Amino acid sequence: VGFREVWRRAGAGQQPLYVWRPLPPSEHFVAIGMLATTTGEPPAVSEVHCVPATWTTPSSAAAREVWSDARLGGKSGGLWATDGDLKALVLATADSAAPDETLTLAKNKFRLEELTSLDEIQPDGMKM
Repeated sequence: VGFREVWRRAGAGQQPLYVWRPLPPSEHFVAIGMLATTTGEPPAVSEVHCVPATWTTPSSAAAREVWSDARLGGKSGGLWATDGDLKALVLATADSAAPDETLTLAKNKFRLEELTSLDEIQPDGMKM
């Protein structure tokens, strides 16, 4: 569990912006969206929650661009917000291109009994 920096804008005289992709504890978990900071330090792990991948589905809600650096030079990037219930933040690195796919929760309520196998989704090192 941690973060990987996926994009940054930190030029002279500009407000720095760093975008981070959460790294789930195993391939059986996903994080919905990304985080942005104004420092090069990764966010605290407590700032994001991962869910079992089986609890998610591709979002049918359109994402809308909330910020772009298209005219600022350097590696282009844009921040997009999903319009579904979760309002996730995602990054697209092509000029004015919406993100390929965003995730949302498959439903509003979940039960542990619905998981296929607790051993399968249990993060490494955690005991239940």
